Amino acid sequence: GQLAMLGYESLELTGAGYQTYEPETDLTTYAKDQNYWALKDGFRIDFGAQYAGAKAMAAAETSDDPADVLGDTLDNMIIHDMEFSLVDNGFMDRALNAYAAQSGQDPQEIRNQLTGMLAMAPMMAAGSGIDAELLTEASTALSSFVSDPKTLTIKLAPAEPLAMSTLAEMEDPSALTKESLGFSAANE
Repeated sequence: GQLAMLGYESLELTGAGYQTYEPETDLTTYAKDQNYWALKDGFRIDFGAQYAGAKAMAAAETSDDPADVLGDTLDNMIIHDMEFSLVDNGFMDRALNAYAAQSGQDPQEIRNQLTGMLAMAPMMAAGSGIDAELLTEASTALSSFVSDPKTLTIKLAPAEPLAMSTLAEMEDPSALTKESLGFSAANE
């Protein structure tokens, strides 16, 4: 079936989660390298973050309306920093090979097409108001990851703590610059 197409006989998943909470500052911290999901011979997704607002988010969860809970959570979650990394341990090759087998294309041809589309993303989004420097860095990192998968890392370390609702609503994308978000993306 599907597992065999990806070159697996079975899946071995592991994961861990660890967080701390400081009531005095209302800061929740998810320690990097201690919050992950991993697929043996596939990938590892790692997450680290620090945010404020857990008290207000817990109070918001008393509503019976899921939309209210989500809105209140986004309003009250204040990001101090966040880091996401995706370590490729062969999954990209497996996925591209499986897709190539189904479509009758060469895996390298598919990789080149994906890389080309990602390279065009900044031009395609030029009129959106999103910071060109941020778009270029993100698309360069993603393109690099597709062409030579290593560890894709995306970080936010805003100069001032940032409400998640600001990101979710994206009312003025031009205000969310690479510099103000402390955004970085790389494949290393």
